[in-house]
Amino acid sequence: MTTEPVGEKQVKAFLDLFDGDSDKAIMALRSYQRPTRPKTVVRDTPVLVRFSDVKKTYKLGRQKVEALRGVNLEIHEGEFVAITGPSGSGKSTLLQLMGALDKPTSGVVEVSGQNLQKARDGKLAEFRSKTIGFVFQFFYLQPFLKLEQNLEVPAMFARMRRRQRHEKAGDLAYKTGLADRLKHYPKELSGGQMQRAAIARALMNSPKLLLADEPTGNLDSKNGKAIIDLFEAIRSELGTTVVVVTHDMDIAARADRVISVKDGEVVI
Repeated sequence: MTTEPVGEKQVKAFLDLFDGDSDKAIMALRSYQRPTRPKTVVRDTPVLVRFSDVKKTYKLGRQKVEALRGVNLEIHEGEFVAITGPSGSGKSTLLQLMGALDKPTSGVVEVSGQNLQKARDGKLAEFRSKTIGFVFQFFYLQPFLKLEQNLEVPAMFARMRRRQRHEKAGDLAYKTGLADRLKHYPKELSGGQMQRAAIARALMNSPKLLLADEPTGNLDSKNGKAIIDLFEAIRSELGTTVVVVTHDMDIAARADRVISVKDGEVVI
């Protein structure tokens, strides 16, 4: 039986947690280490996301910036995939195209059998509402709404019945550890609780694909780990495909597969 390796960042985090007391830090680290689990690489399920020779060019004044340069990739249903790469490599552009927030300059982006380039804006909005959930680095919770109402916003746009909205919000709050916070405003929640709320909101319409852009960027290591635990649970329990853009290699190591992007091209 093997255990997960402990990195320098983790050691420092535990030392900071126990104010430099090495004995307590070592004891905590030993309890933190746990047997490694084999990765669940899903390859025999249908393809949910397919990029075929996708290029994306932006115009900045008189200059053209090639954000993506002929990307080909496939993501299968039920996978937990991390997209990594340096700033400006094209990671967020990949996510925006997957989420139908933008269209490629050329090539084909297909999600759940839908050619996103050919769809009209109205159809894309409906497609996003029913098929995709978004989680961002910033939580974007409405400060004047209680948590329960924040969770229900996507369902309102999808014209879900009020009773069904309430039941779904309560169920997701329970699954994300927020059942006792439904009547609280965002300012009364911690950073980790707000991010869990953002994830619960993204799951309101039962999307097939959950897209997260640096979801732990504003969280400490403990809360960041808890969010990734939650993503794994969502994939396992709900069958949701999860794609996370991240700079954190500790998070990437938890995914089934890592897609590395550099200079607008997939290198791994």
